[in-house]
Amino acid sequence: MTNALASRLAQGAEALADDALSAAQLETFLTSAYVSSSQRAWQRARIYSRNAWLSNLWQRLGRESLLLGSGQARALWSKIVTENVEGAGTVHAEALAAAAQRAWARLLDWDIDPATLRARPGEPSFAAFLGWADRYRAHLQSAGWLDTSLITAHACDAVTAAAATRGDLVIADNRTRRPAFDRLLSVLGDVGVGITTWRPHDVSVNVGRLALADHREELNAALSWACERLSARPTARIAIIATAERGVDAAVRRWFASSPLLGVENDTVSLPSLTDSAMADDEPMLGAALDCLKLLGSASGFATLSRVLRSPFLSENRDEYGLRAILETELRSVLSAQADFPSAFRYGGLARLIRARVPQFERRLAVALETLDLAPKFQSATQWARFMDQTLAALGWQGASEAAPAEAVELWTRVTTEFCGLTPILGEFRYDDAVAQLERVLRRTKRPIELPVAGITFFSSIEQVGPGYDAAWSTGMSDSAWPRSAQMDHLLPARLQRAHRMPFATPEATLDLCRQQTADFIARVPDVVFSYPETIGDELAAPSPLIKHLGPADVSSSRRFGHRRQLETERNGLHEMVEDPVPPLLERVVPGGARTIELQAQCPLQAFIEGRLRAQPLDRPERGVGPRLRGVLVHRALELLYGKIASRVALATAQERSVLTEQIAESVDRALTDGLRVASRAQRTLRDMERRRLQSLVAAMVERDLERDDFLIDALELREEAEIGGVGIRCRIDRVDRLANGRLAVIDYKTGRNVSANGLLTARLKAPQLPLYSLVFAEPPIALAYASLQPRGVTFRGIWEPSDVLPGRPVKLPPDRDWDEQRELWHDQLAGLVAEFVAGDGRVFPDSVASLRDRHAALSRVLATDADPLGSALEGGV
Repeated sequence: MTNALASRLAQGAEALADDALSAAQLETFLTSAYVSSSQRAWQRARIYSRNAWLSNLWQRLGRESLLLGSGQARALWSKIVTENVEGAGTVHAEALAAAAQRAWARLLDWDIDPATLRARPGEPSFAAFLGWADRYRAHLQSAGWLDTSLITAHACDAVTAAAATRGDLVIADNRTRRPAFDRLLSVLGDVGVGITTWRPHDVSVNVGRLALADHREELNAALSWACERLSARPTARIAIIATAERGVDAAVRRWFASSPLLGVENDTVSLPSLTDSAMADDEPMLGAALDCLKLLGSASGFATLSRVLRSPFLSENRDEYGLRAILETELRSVLSAQADFPSAFRYGGLARLIRARVPQFERRLAVALETLDLAPKFQSATQWARFMDQTLAALGWQGASEAAPAEAVELWTRVTTEFCGLTPILGEFRYDDAVAQLERVLRRTKRPIELPVAGITFFSSIEQVGPGYDAAWSTGMSDSAWPRSAQMDHLLPARLQRAHRMPFATPEATLDLCRQQTADFIARVPDVVFSYPETIGDELAAPSPLIKHLGPADVSSSRRFGHRRQLETERNGLHEMVEDPVPPLLERVVPGGARTIELQAQCPLQAFIEGRLRAQPLDRPERGVGPRLRGVLVHRALELLYGKIASRVALATAQERSVLTEQIAESVDRALTDGLRVASRAQRTLRDMERRRLQSLVAAMVERDLERDDFLIDALELREEAEIGGVGIRCRIDRVDRLANGRLAVIDYKTGRNVSANGLLTARLKAPQLPLYSLVFAEPPIALAYASLQPRGVTFRGIWEPSDVLPGRPVKLPPDRDWDEQRELWHDQLAGLVAEFVAGDGRVFPDSVASLRDRHAALSRVLATDADPLGSALEGGV
């Protein structure tokens, strides 16, 4: 199939892909095939994105209309939106203009002329858009311009076989339907152009799904898995699909920078789709240029001045750089420096302060401001671009020097060229507007897509993956993320989008499209792994229904490879490796009981420190009653109250007799007497405050219990010992209720703020306390719940069946697992945690580093090592 496509292209055919990314992948696919063949050279194929081919077609047709670039069209839309009543004063005018441009393109792609549409009553957004569209078309016609969206309709009327193409057309791997383009292809076929389609063969071999703790672990596993395959086969092409959330790009780059691997070089890793940051962020030299230009504007403040002073791109003199950095720290406390820079420099004494520390830099700033004062107030984009180049050179910006990196110079040339292209669109405007327009161009300009012939390529969605990959790992495939929700264009009425069956216009159409995209993705890659996080924030996640039928993926070797990566890093001298094994447990009772097992699940080293070494951090000084003592007081007050009123019937009776409030007060007073010693007036005041707080919490618990069906309290503060794997674990259970149906419910009081039941169903049991309690009883409970006591009320969180056993919404078991199977799974998970603790497991997990640093930094060396460069990068980017 690859040879057939290559031979067609070698015979002079042109290949059309959906977009620039698809075209780049198709070219890389063909290049990879040539590299693996015996041929030593090949003629580069003519592969175009749809828009690039349409632009070439318009030029070949010899039409006189000037074709606007995407940035020019966006600027014209912005001008129309902001100058008309509907968009005037809109806070997000730029976003509204971008939405209007997308709606315009969508209508024309679907062969719908906006001039034929009318808004109905109750459709103000659509009415505003139609008004903008009329003005936009009028501007184009009066100036003799055309945008890319209009080419298809105009070409249908003017196309001829001789001018249309230099050969046959191959519609390669087309996955996006556009009726207007289909009509153009039909016209081309009628005039004699040979048109064929090409799609890759079905190569699916292995596919499976995998659950991991969170997105960070997904990315870690995917990277290790991909690197393992590249180490075994350096010519492999690997795709990793990761959600384009903030920080992922930087995290991946840092992962590779801190983990050099044999066979995985920097030029074999590409992030074409994840990189959504502005070019000013990716290329600091361009960011420095923008800051210098902003500094001269009327809206610049100390933040801009700070970045300019600390920039290393304004002088080759390293001494000046150091002096500017020192000056920046001194100016932070100077009040006048906080004003806008031109005013502070001219009238606030800032020039004198800069002159005293860095005189040569002060002279350059003075010249730049004087030049701006002498320049005309209104100029075109081309004139402002010339002024900006001169100003940057005067300020010493290194991008204008011969030593500047070629890539930075090329990118700056692209940006300024596109900025100059705004001259016929916007006319003349002020300096501040010129800098704002330049920044918009800089934010829109992306780096050229460069894909490695062999290596790792990152994508943000599975529909972006092209042909020729040997393996792919798609992260984030949870039920809340895939299939995606319907995404209608908010400027176009829903009736119009549904009538023309536009993508994502209805939930049904969206589901069908996502199902097809999933099937295509599986079909085009031999080895596919889908993963999903067990938790997203504080919520439990489940696999996408589109992958639920898949079997488990085997990536066990990749997890071992992750350890090998760490050893390789340490051998390269990035970390010192110190053998410090934890000795095994000799006694047959777990010290610390259920609390130690909970720590083992979350951080084995912390379980060793607190459970085996009995090293407890000192309580932090608190004003008043600390959180630990508050928890003790709540538990004691509830124990005293429910020791006297041990059923719902008794609670209701006490309420009817108007003695319930008195009994709550008595229990609270006794708990305070047991827990607090009152010796001074201040302490008496503190006790009165705690009495009010305790009474409200206990009353809230009672109110919640009165909402339940009948129950009888079987035990309070029950002390039992569970035996797991031949080792005893002491448990102290707050409360056990006998329900109306005769079954048991275990309730654990929690007074902290972050109470979640999500850890009950994770692959590594993160919340083992309630599952451990369930194994204490010969008669299995049907409800395991935390009672979260907060001033705003009491909520139950946990697992119970049926769902009306306790008020609230329980965590649901997986569809393929019943209650007995879940208890068996908990037993196995607890046995694994106990075995780890007994064997002396002292690992440190990435998400427990902060807790160790806070509680046991001196015993864990977390301050001396970077436990997880990927995790650190992710945390820093959110």
